[in-house]
Amino acid sequence: MSTRGGEMAYKGYAGYVDDTVGRVPRMDPILSKEIAARVARHFGIPIEDARVVTNNHLRRFANHGNIERVQKGVYCHIEPTVFGKASPDVDALTSHILMFERKHIIGYETGASLLNRLGLTTLMPRKTEIATNSYTMKLPKGSLVVKRKPVVLVNNENWRYLQFIDAVHDLQRLAPAHNENNPILKTYAEKHKLDLGG
Repeated sequence: MSTRGGEMAYKGYAGYVDDTVGRVPRMDPILSKEIAARVARHFGIPIEDARVVTNNHLRRFANHGNIERVQKGVYCHIEPTVFGKASPDVDALTSHILMFERKHIIGYETGASLLNRLGLTTLMPRKTEIATNSYTMKLPKGSLVVKRKPVVLVNNENWRYLQFIDAVHDLQRLAPAHNENNPILKTYAEKHKLDLGG
């Protein structure tokens, strides 16, 4: 691997990785692939070299107790509390990864958990269902998140419509006493300015 002067270069890479990790919001996942892409751009090195540097340093950072490994390529911040160190909920991090990629929306909550959150059903599902472009992603062991392949690729423009359509279908399936004219659904459509064509 090209290191631009061995130890000096590695310290430069490590410092940049540290700084980049520090800029990740405390409740957001730390994704090695995103940090490696930044390292490659910043130092002008091949992405393969950037991945090696990034992964090695994130592992070292985790071994020192500064961050916590959630699964391969995914870490999270650790917050000091009066009871010791605490990390964000793994399922919350997983949901975030499945729904967001940088500033792009790639997924949305659906199924019974969405209906419950919207007040359309009193059913309290144990698992959160996410329709996501990353439906092939491996989930952490014991995760209470369920992935679903969306009918079309999810993006910033269409996800509200897709979520609304899912809510209508799921309401008919899970709570057939309700219908698509439900006032909560109407309020949802109005709030998010959905053009439902008449």
